[in-house]
Amino acid sequence: MKHLLLLLLFVPLGVVAYGSERSNTVLVHPGETIYARFTQKGTKLKLISATKEKDDQAQVVVELAAVDPTKKEMITFKVINNFALELRYRAEVKVMKESVPLPPTTSRAVGGKMSLEKLPPFTEEVAVTAFVLVK
Repeated sequence: MKHLLLLLLFVPLGVVAYGSERSNTVLVHPGETIYARFTQKGTKLKLISATKEKDDQAQVVVELAAVDPTKKEMITFKVINNFALELRYRAEVKVMKESVPLPPTTSRAVGGKMSLEKLPPFTEEVAVTAFVLVK
């Protein structure tokens, strides 16, 4: 019984640790556009909100084109950077039918511009993390 109580005590701590690790992550699925707002401290960014609702004040907009299951063509992943500085981020792509996940890539979007990437067909989701501004 003591072991069960100890286990129950530590389980919530593990969930909090995992949640804080992923709290700076924007998840986007095919056909979605996510509008993200951040707090900025120097060149470091911390995600404060991410929503599917259109937000003209969003500093970063992440969009993943819809997947057409009848075609096996690459799909477009777009990141719009509304900061004045260059934005660097890490993208982890999850693809259906893949037993091994694709390696994460570090990408960038020039200040005030957007970046476009082509992703494999059947992409399920993209987790965008590690947001940093570069002078």
